[in-house]
Amino acid sequence: MRTIFAVTLMMLAVPALAQTADQPLNQPQSPLADEQEAAQPGQKLTAPGQTSSAMTADQFVREAIRDNLADIEAARLAQANAAATPTVQQLGARIARDATQTSAQLARLASERNTQVSSDLAAEDRMALDRIGKLQGQEFGRQYVQWLVTDLEQDQRLYQQAAQSGDPAVSQLARQALAAIQANLQAAKDIQASQAAAAPNAGSGAAPAD
Repeated sequence: MRTIFAVTLMMLAVPALAQTADQPLNQPQSPLADEQEAAQPGQKLTAPGQTSSAMTADQFVREAIRDNLADIEAARLAQANAAATPTVQQLGARIARDATQTSAQLARLASERNTQVSSDLAAEDRMALDRIGKLQGQEFGRQYVQWLVTDLEQDQRLYQQAAQSGDPAVSQLARQALAAIQANLQAAKDIQASQAAAAPNAGSGAAPAD
């Protein structure tokens, strides 16, 4: 997993070029919008009734890349922790594989659009994963899977929003990634349910749940 993480960081090392304006994700593309963008470079286009805080395509690319970095780092933790069951490790590895593939597509998109991206984890992800990485035994498995469920639910909302984008490239990428995100989310919830069912037997000598 260290190799996957390192490769991903190299892929994401997009030159720090000036950020260009882009269209809010939920705004349909129109010829008039193209004319406005060409006439006024750098202006953020906003649909009638839409607030200026609407997520743009560039913002989606940056957020999705940083989230994928966290998924890959989380998988590394699971592989390194002897307390993680094979099922948990396999799920982490699958999520990391999907995140690596999606990040490669996002990095290409960012490069084409001169979008600045970061190769560093978000501060909140770093703090959460540092805390989880110090746990041992079944507590590691429970906290790790809880983090996965929360993270994947956020991913699902992010990519569902992007799938409705008026930007064809962003919309296609998001739709393709959604199926894997939803499958991984369901798998994480299944493991979480198994852990909860086994919790009352934790002190009875029963084998640890997935």
